[in-house]
Amino acid sequence: SDLALTVTFSLFSSLLVALFLIPMLVSRRYDFSEGSAERDGGLRPGPRAAFDWLEKEWKDIPFRGRSGEGLLRAAARVILGIPLGVASFLLKVLAQAFLVALISAAYALLFVLGAAWKAVALVAKLLSYPFLAVFTRFYSAVDDAYLHLLRAALSNRLLVVAISAALLGHCVYLVPGLGSELMPKIHEGRFGIIAEKAVGTPIELMEESIAPIEKSTGAHPLVKMVFSLIGSEASAGETSELRGSNYAQFEVLLKDLSSDVYAQDAVVDSLRDELSRLPDMKIRFVESSPFSFRTPVEVELEGRDLDMLQQIGEEIEALVAGVEGLRDVRLNIERGTPEMRITFNSEKIAALGMTVNDVAESIRRKVRGDVPTKLAREDEKIDIRVRASEADVRTLDSIKNLIVGSPGGVPLPLSAVADTSVAPGPSEIRRVDQRRVAIVSANLSGRDLGGIREDIEMRLADVALPRGYSAGMGGQFEEMERSISSLLLALLLAVFLVYAVMAAQFESLIHPLIIIFSIPLALIGVIYTLYLLEIPVSIVVFMGGIVLAGVVVNDAIVLVDYINRMRATGLEINEAIVKACRTRLRPVLMTTMTTALGLTPMALGLGEGSEVRVPLAITVIAGLLSATFLTLVVVPSVYSAVSRDKRPAREQAAESSGG
Repeated sequence: SDLALTVTFSLFSSLLVALFLIPMLVSRRYDFSEGSAERDGGLRPGPRAAFDWLEKEWKDIPFRGRSGEGLLRAAARVILGIPLGVASFLLKVLAQAFLVALISAAYALLFVLGAAWKAVALVAKLLSYPFLAVFTRFYSAVDDAYLHLLRAALSNRLLVVAISAALLGHCVYLVPGLGSELMPKIHEGRFGIIAEKAVGTPIELMEESIAPIEKSTGAHPLVKMVFSLIGSEASAGETSELRGSNYAQFEVLLKDLSSDVYAQDAVVDSLRDELSRLPDMKIRFVESSPFSFRTPVEVELEGRDLDMLQQIGEEIEALVAGVEGLRDVRLNIERGTPEMRITFNSEKIAALGMTVNDVAESIRRKVRGDVPTKLAREDEKIDIRVRASEADVRTLDSIKNLIVGSPGGVPLPLSAVADTSVAPGPSEIRRVDQRRVAIVSANLSGRDLGGIREDIEMRLADVALPRGYSAGMGGQFEEMERSISSLLLALLLAVFLVYAVMAAQFESLIHPLIIIFSIPLALIGVIYTLYLLEIPVSIVVFMGGIVLAGVVVNDAIVLVDYINRMRATGLEINEAIVKACRTRLRPVLMTTMTTALGLTPMALGLGEGSEVRVPLAITVIAGLLSATFLTLVVVPSVYSAVSRDKRPAREQAAESSGG
């Protein structure tokens, strides 16, 4: 939305400038030659105008001659005599001297400015003359070549349209090979490393285990700083609960990579190879992705039983790990912390006149405790928790011997009405839309998201899932499908709005269709350019396509409007087309080249974060150049083909008025 608002308000401002400021500036004539003011009946802005004004004012100074002496001066000379006359004379001399000095300084300043103005203009003319001469010859050659090409296209209209349709069809064939991704990978100069050992690893042992990671990472010549944290919260895209002492997270900050932002990939690959040799340690790398907190590749396995989910998830994890271009493959269901499981014998409990809830509540109160009241100390309230002594719940045997009731006055231990066992619990239970899921996640390396998705779906088709279990793609691929669907709708809506505006202005349904034909012509250049440069289709590319939908029609609008004007003067259709296209060739080329050159710095990909800007700039530049060239040839051919009456418009009007 920010991009759309920026373009919209900029174009609206330029419209106001074109409608009001430009006509005013063009209406002012600037002539600095001798006598221009007298010829035009007034003064003109510029150095010569200043000279004329100063000369006129100098002639009208009231102190020159006797005309400046009035009645007051004569009376003063009579009354006061010679002293006042002398004073008046001195004042006149001083005033004239001051004015002479001021006007002389102004003359000198304006003379210097005028000389500098002429010198700069002369130097600019000399420097630009070779370029202008070459450009004039080049444009003359282009104009002549375009005239022959246009006449040939008008003579073979159907062939031109057929070639354009064939190019567009070939581009549609190339689209699946472009690849797709949510957003281009951004090299921010930082990344994360996550290290995990077996559950229950003491923090002291974990600190010793991560020392080689800190040493290897910090010793890399491109690494500026390494920050490590044990038992930290998970990063974005992970679970938000606090990790145990077996979990360590590293934040790695690189040195300035503005000269080569892709050096970050080399750093990550070298550290991945080096750290993968550490024994009993799971290492994975985390790199931020714009507009998404999810892992690039996620396979969501849905089911009810956690053990079955883990079993199937491990099988899918092994399959996904074999896909080329995936790194840091991980199943989120892992062996968790050991826990004590209590299985109640409901029949025994019922025979003793108790309920399972009574027994469970008794265990909860003794192990966890209750808070019957609070201790008030100034503004602070402290819980008073009542529970069993620590010795009664320290070991598994002591928990088995907890008294859970006294039916008939006889103490009843837990072991009499329940079976106990020790088993590892799940590390996490993740749900999507209230359904239990296991997620196999992975990072990308060297491949696009669309190609990875096809390989994974082919492997998932060979997995025999039990009844009630299903597997599908999630992560950034799901977000990419949703985003591209909304942007495709925005693109179609933009085309419709452009057509509606042109239909209202031209008061025709056919001519706007001819103009809309320039949008597929722009897509031809975009798809070929993306294919040659191996740029995947992403949200940024779609944004560039939406911008193109409103920009590439400008050249066609100019051509069709001028062709209609020429036909209104009585020219035959093909003659009107040739004259209109040759007349509008220069402004069409100027607008296209200025826009393309303005986007060139963005397309060069300079600096960190340029990966997002490059696809947008390349999409717009390629679409503009392609649409301009093809519009100058194809649109006139289509216009000539759909026009039924070949007679001059003046004869048609005369026949209509006579009938």
